[in-house]
Amino acid sequence: MPRHQTRPPAGQRPVPGRPKSGRPKSGRPSPSHKAAEVSGRIAEAIAAFVLRLSGYRILARRWRCSAGELDIVARRGSTLAFVEVKYRHRQTQWYGLTQKQKKRITRAAALFVSSRQISRRFEWRFDVILLQTDPAAWPKWWLHIKNAWFDDD
Repeated sequence: MPRHQTRPPAGQRPVPGRPKSGRPKSGRPSPSHKAAEVSGRIAEAIAAFVLRLSGYRILARRWRCSAGELDIVARRGSTLAFVEVKYRHRQTQWYGLTQKQKKRITRAAALFVSSRQISRRFEWRFDVILLQTDPAAWPKWWLHIKNAWFDDD
């Protein structure tokens, strides 16, 4: 080991007697997790495109803070829309947001507004855009639910 190099964290050190290729998978995403991440990013890009076509101006995508992440923040007129994008392969379980997720998104929205010093004159709205790839769903492959919940829930 070179003189100035530090040791890797405990989860990344090879276990004695085990080949390096057999290291624990902690910290590494599984192939299915990677595929879900890519699908989610594609769905968010499609949702942002659809919002732009509908007259929205995208202020932020994948905005992260201590409270969580906002998929899309968009503005149209005096309305500020915080959009959660959900991607499904089938029509079952289209709308899947728990109370905990709603609270997380609401807290993240408050932090977004305070960090950007956005005027209070904007009306906040929490939307959900649902996308699916089920061939039986065509032509209705996306759904924009405006005012999916209110911040006082």
